[in-house]
Amino acid sequence: IGGFFGPKNNVSRPEGMRPPSGRTRPPSRLTPGTRPLSRLSRRRSCRLKKAETAFWIIQTAVSTSA
Repeated sequence: IGGFFGPKNNVSRPEGMRPPSGRTRPPSRLTPGTRPLSRLSRRRSCRLKKAETAFWIIQTAVSTSA
């Protein structure tokens, strides 16, 4: 039985990661379920913004030099 609890605990670790998401749910009542997505979108948007800014800087530099 002890050996059985080990794998159960390992499996419950991802479930343990869910409670934090549950904590974020109450404040996100206005937009339920969109907060985790917004976090991912924010990270992606930051990366996209960085890429866009870099591309924009490169384009401006090319246009100014040319």
